[in-house]
Amino acid sequence: MKLSAAIAFAASMVVAAPAVAQATQTDFGIHFPLEISGLTAPGPGPFLDVYTFSVVDGTLASAITASGTVIAGAYGLWSNPDTVVGTADDSLLAAWAMNTGVHVMPVTEGYYFYAVGGLDPVGGTDFEYALASAFQQTPAIPEPGSGTLMLAGLGAAALVARRRFRT
Repeated sequence: MKLSAAIAFAASMVVAAPAVAQATQTDFGIHFPLEISGLTAPGPGPFLDVYTFSVVDGTLASAITASGTVIAGAYGLWSNPDTVVGTADDSLLAAWAMNTGVHVMPVTEGYYFYAVGGLDPVGGTDFEYALASAFQQTPAIPEPGSGTLMLAGLGAAALVARRRFRT
């Protein structure tokens, strides 16, 4: 299935989440540097798994490795301002097909979720996936004037110390 069709399917799965029989939701809480989760689909039919989390400014890197038979297997990264999945404020930021490598996205402080969906035509242990998500916080960058101000302060302290030393 083409990637665009897989993305459309994943987006429709989030909208139709209440109607999907096999749906799970996992709360990562504050995203640790590495989160790993996965699922073995319990039966034939559509599935939708949601992983909620919060982050500060930084970068997310994610990948899904899947094995077995799945139709339109995809996952997406969603913005979730009100922390409730499936409301009008949820916004799809990016979506990818399963087994397509590592995907990197810059994020700002806030609430997000991954939605993983597809159609398991066989059921049982035929299909399973593992989601790996890594987060790296953006380091704080001092303002341009703070370095100059610090040097001026050190210079003033050196002058005071020098005067005291001479007297």
